[in-house]
Amino acid sequence: MCSKYTTTIHTSPSCPKVDMPQVKTKEMYFKSRVDMYPELRRVVTIQAATPLEKLPYLKGDTDFVFGPKTGYLLCNYALPNMKGDGDLKWSFLLGDLYIKAIGQQLVETIQKSVDLDIYFGNNTDPDGLPKTNAGFRMDLDRIWQIGANASFGIVMPKRVKLIINAILPKPNVDVHTLYVDGTVGDANNPAQSMQALYRTDVTKIRAGVKGQ
Repeated sequence: MCSKYTTTIHTSPSCPKVDMPQVKTKEMYFKSRVDMYPELRRVVTIQAATPLEKLPYLKGDTDFVFGPKTGYLLCNYALPNMKGDGDLKWSFLLGDLYIKAIGQQLVETIQKSVDLDIYFGNNTDPDGLPKTNAGFRMDLDRIWQIGANASFGIVMPKRVKLIINAILPKPNVDVHTLYVDGTVGDANNPAQSMQALYRTDVTKIRAGVKGQ
């Protein structure tokens, strides 16, 4: 079931009817609509016309769910010299936390964009090692990029594993990776081992150490 609410405001000296998005003399027109759906979902639409020379019209709509732990927001808008859209999703569930955002904007002939991804969660390696994963990535205008992620697993007091990846922005664009895997040993198997590796994708740096 969906509930609907509509609001219309129209002002002018003689109050004639105005067709969107045209505006005559000093007339102003505003219309909004809200659709309410189950599970906290809302859809909002807005249209307006004004006598302003630089802002004769505007319109936009959004679809969103603001839940206690998860949700999303979709939106788009249009102005005379600008238009854009956005997509935002998030989850604050224990062990599965993430925020994802994508946005695009066209200002006259200039295209702008942003792409953001943040996450934190837990999983298990194929060899049974429980891990914690965290990271972020950001891309601005498909030109400037930066990001990092890490994976950490430990079985006390037997084994430790760490993987870190980092992407640096221009002018030093490269991917840096640090890998560490070691075993501490126990009373039944006192042998200790450690392997560490550092590498880069573009500059091809390789360095590591391995021992027991």
